[in-house]
Amino acid sequence: FVVLTPSAPAPSGGEVAVDHFDVYRATAGGYMLVASDVAEGESVTDRTPPTGEVVTYRVVAVSDLPSTAVSEEIVVQTPTRWVFLSWGPDFSRTVRVWGNVSANRSASRARTLHHFAGRRLPVEFAGDAITRTYSLTATIFGKVALAQSPDESSTWDDFDELATEAIAPVLVRDPEGVRIFCSVGDPSLSDHLGVHPGVSVPLTQVDYPEEVVQL
Repeated sequence: FVVLTPSAPAPSGGEVAVDHFDVYRATAGGYMLVASDVAEGESVTDRTPPTGEVVTYRVVAVSDLPSTAVSEEIVVQTPTRWVFLSWGPDFSRTVRVWGNVSANRSASRARTLHHFAGRRLPVEFAGDAITRTYSLTATIFGKVALAQSPDESSTWDDFDELATEAIAPVLVRDPEGVRIFCSVGDPSLSDHLGVHPGVSVPLTQVDYPEEVVQL
């Protein structure tokens, strides 16, 4: 996550005092609202920024008139070794892994082939529907390993909760800057009795538009 604390200099020379701040994150096509009505000196936590890349923010100062002033770009780097799967209200619940992480992605479009009399080769009919998947595998820590060397990786119990409680969208973020919303499939656990069992999670990207504005 990223924490920002907006502030503004005291007004002078007829300037108007700031009443509150709105914080935005740059995204494809514009800016997305992260927090509104932020008081002077109040910290704002962006819990869902892209990871593994440079993230740009802007703060809008709003007066009582109302009038506004937009800040210069605020650039934050978000390096990570983790893959995050977040869900729930404001994506406040998260499982994360880093050990031996592997992620496979695929994309397909609905299409069928039909043969017609007088034509030796089939003709393709393609629909508009597309499917994109993200398949995650990783090593997690068993209870024995956790007792010996505590780690911040999620456990199988956490993935069990993800599977049984999470309703799409689940936000997927990884070290390469992937940030997509998905429906989670059924996780599976290999080598359950081992010190470092493996977990596999299939995910399918779903449509979840985020509101974007221009500044």
